[in-house]
Amino acid sequence: MKIFRIDAIWEGFRAIETVCAGAPLDRPIYIGDLNLKLSSLACTSRDSGLTFTAGLLDRYAGAYQKTAPKAKELARAIHECVHRLVDELAEPRFYAISPSKLEFIKPYSPFFPYEVTGAFPTANKDLSEAALCYAFERNTACVFHLMRALEIVLKTFAEKLGARFERENWGRILSSIEEKIGDSRDSEDAEVLIYLRNIKNAWRNSTMHVERDYDADQAFDILRTPRNFMIHVAKRIQRPNNSGS
Repeated sequence: MKIFRIDAIWEGFRAIETVCAGAPLDRPIYIGDLNLKLSSLACTSRDSGLTFTAGLLDRYAGAYQKTAPKAKELARAIHECVHRLVDELAEPRFYAISPSKLEFIKPYSPFFPYEVTGAFPTANKDLSEAALCYAFERNTACVFHLMRALEIVLKTFAEKLGARFERENWGRILSSIEEKIGDSRDSEDAEVLIYLRNIKNAWRNSTMHVERDYDADQAFDILRTPRNFMIHVAKRIQRPNNSGS
């Protein structure tokens, strides 16, 4: 995924054009660090996938590294870059993300706080993918990645209690956890177990076995529930086990 910064590129062009417009056309124009400014615009263009515009900017940055161009020459160069940019913009197709979902495309989405990402670092990739899938309206894929992340949480919780962990078989894992909890039905661990069973029955089985699809509202509800649950479990695993567990 590329962060598209057409605003920064356009503002850079306009700033140089403004300087050229106020200068005598046939005299050299001195702009501080002109080659660095052009190189920076080239990097921004390249990061936005505008490779032809970036290549042209690199060429001019090299040409003006030691020699100051005349104002009309620089204005013509920027004019050429603008046309190259317009030509490139006519080719790609862009996906617009709702402003309400912008937080989900950040490298580390603030939707999942550090107390979650720090407690379950091996789940971070799936949490990030879940957030991206939600932002791009791949709602069933969002839930799929959440279930993968929750399996890591389940593994951590099971190991905390000394219960058996069998990958891809939540039923047996939860039964082993129940054995470790024993008669402490009112304990915090028993509450976690209830949440895990509810998640397994409501979403995990149907999602992993291709029985359900989800819309945006359902995906967001499911995003919130595991996030809050993971915060709860993260706090639990930092505390010692109860003597009865």
